[in-house]
Amino acid sequence: MDVGALRHIEGIEIAYAVAHAIGVSNGIRVLAIKGLVGVWHGLREPRIPSDVDVLVHPADFDRYLAALGTAGWRSRLGEFNDFLGRHHSVTVLNEKMPCDIDVHRWWPGFLADPGTAFENLWARSLPIDLAARQVPAADQASSILLMALHSLRSSPDNPRHRDELRYLCTYVDRLGADSEDLAGLAHMTGADVALEGVLSCLGVPSAEPGSHLDLEFVRSWRERSHGRMPAARVWWRHVRGGSLLTWPGRVKTALWPSEELFRAGRNVPPGRTALNEARRERLFHGLRTLPAALLAWAGIRTRTVVNDSGIKPREPAGLAPRTPGGRSGG
Repeated sequence: MDVGALRHIEGIEIAYAVAHAIGVSNGIRVLAIKGLVGVWHGLREPRIPSDVDVLVHPADFDRYLAALGTAGWRSRLGEFNDFLGRHHSVTVLNEKMPCDIDVHRWWPGFLADPGTAFENLWARSLPIDLAARQVPAADQASSILLMALHSLRSSPDNPRHRDELRYLCTYVDRLGADSEDLAGLAHMTGADVALEGVLSCLGVPSAEPGSHLDLEFVRSWRERSHGRMPAARVWWRHVRGGSLLTWPGRVKTALWPSEELFRAGRNVPPGRTALNEARRERLFHGLRTLPAALLAWAGIRTRTVVNDSGIKPREPAGLAPRTPGGRSGG
């Protein structure tokens, strides 16, 4: 590994530690997730993360963003922070740091009340050493669910996430967490409904959905995971949200966003040529996925777990849990 890569990893560790320290100084619980946490648990193949992910209680979210702002971190989206609706996370950056921090107010796929889901994850957190500081991080079972949900949510558009889901299923098959414990956590957070057949790939017994689920989260998740392309529906609601006189401008924004809006949400190289190329790529991608979205809107499901991961269900099997030292038990 070259010097630049080592410095970047060091910067990632420092960013986790800084995110935690800012939380501590403001009485806010900050849970480190994904990235180096997944690598620490052995749930993903070692690679250099591009950013840092943390989860906070939704009631503390705005206060935590304000504390980050005081410490020199600003939102990447700026004035478009919650454009088209409240986002599950906000990305903040600091010119003095080599990476961004993605601050999550909830995690897509945990379909229970976000505060309840956070409390369940926090109760299982364990400290890991990052930048000479002990940082509260998601435990093994929590990380399995976090990564499975992230991979399933993204896999059709991102081959790397599809491969990560396959790797995760293979890893759990080899080592895994206690299947009953994982099933219990999935049920309490509502991940059992979101993951559906994925849990059988992980050897986790299924359970009946509970009454503690957020029905709006359930609907939104199923639209996305069944290929209904919710982004298009969100834009359509935006178009319909104004008077007829505003429709042309809103349609134009949906199909060809302004430079300020487009650059706020994407890493686009400088220059008009790169900007328009990225706009065209976004537009063509939307047109390519439109047939699948229309089929899904008609009630025809276009996605399956097997299509996403290539992993078939297996019989549940309880395996030794991972110890706090990052090694499997036994």
